[in-house]
Amino acid sequence: MAASREYGRNKARNEISYNLVADAAHGGGVGFQAGSTFKTFTLLTALKEGMRIDDGFTAGAGFRASGYSAFKNCKGENVGDPTHTVTNDEGSPGWRTLQTGTWGSVNTFFMVLEQHVGLCDTVETAKSLGIHRSDGLKLQEYETFTLGINEMDPVTVANAYAAIAARGKYCAPMAITEITDRYGTATTYRPRCRQALEPEVADAAAHVLSGVFTRGTMRGVGGVGRDAAGKTGTTDDYATAWFAGFTPDLAGAVGIGDPRGSSEHKLTGVTIGGRYYGAVAGASLPGPIWKDTFLAALEGSPPRSFTPIDTARFGGCGQSCRPDPEPSEDEPEDVTEDVIEEDQED
Repeated sequence: MAASREYGRNKARNEISYNLVADAAHGGGVGFQAGSTFKTFTLLTALKEGMRIDDGFTAGAGFRASGYSAFKNCKGENVGDPTHTVTNDEGSPGWRTLQTGTWGSVNTFFMVLEQHVGLCDTVETAKSLGIHRSDGLKLQEYETFTLGINEMDPVTVANAYAAIAARGKYCAPMAITEITDRYGTATTYRPRCRQALEPEVADAAAHVLSGVFTRGTMRGVGGVGRDAAGKTGTTDDYATAWFAGFTPDLAGAVGIGDPRGSSEHKLTGVTIGGRYYGAVAGASLPGPIWKDTFLAALEGSPPRSFTPIDTARFGGCGQSCRPDPEPSEDEPEDVTEDVIEEDQED
């Protein structure tokens, strides 16, 4: 657990007297919006509800709810917003699957996916992995939940991702494992754990998220030389930037934002660590920090592999397969098999 500013109250030295890495209940602040790291909870919900990794939807350049009842929170209240259009910061519109939509972090795809699996179901998945707002307030359950509108702290986000790495076992964060008093009597503290996800669901999510390094938003940064998975996050107008990821052994999250207020002090035209950034996105700084940290932390430890995905349950597509292309007026109905395969690979 580390922050980029030294502890203290001297503002001239950029010191800070609270722990930005933790939530307010543990000496931290109000947190930063977590951005697209929350798309992972929608992905998990889709897998829990029977979708396969090649199931998908057509994602447009913009998404607008068809009505207020298009999304319902966990109280059953209508929270759709037909007056607001969600657009894409990354990725392009078109047919997207659970895999390609995640790799490209396509906002409009995840809005369609969240509507399909249910906003409340997505919220409940996040809560089962310990997700709570850093400021102690209730989670905001609006249609853009999947885009990470809630303020989070890195410990909470890292711990949620750790549960995926642990094949669905969630353990509450703990900093102290044993206290020995002056008489030599030791009190031991054990982690409080529960199975939050089916192991096979967690395995399938790890399989999809591992592609973020090779075919997604982190491909320019690269991996850590062993099995790894994760998700970038960038909020509107570059207010905050995140990367959360894990190997079979270790999980971590990097969140970057201005503690004076991320909405007023955005990550555009800033100098960080002596380097100028026109804009800070999830893969431009949080991702490399995560990579450097994990390379050092895992040095000397033997690499382990993720449990392979259950292809019989999650492979291919089932309920939302890509439709065959419509034949043109000049084209016969029985398109050749080669043409179909080529189209599916695009």
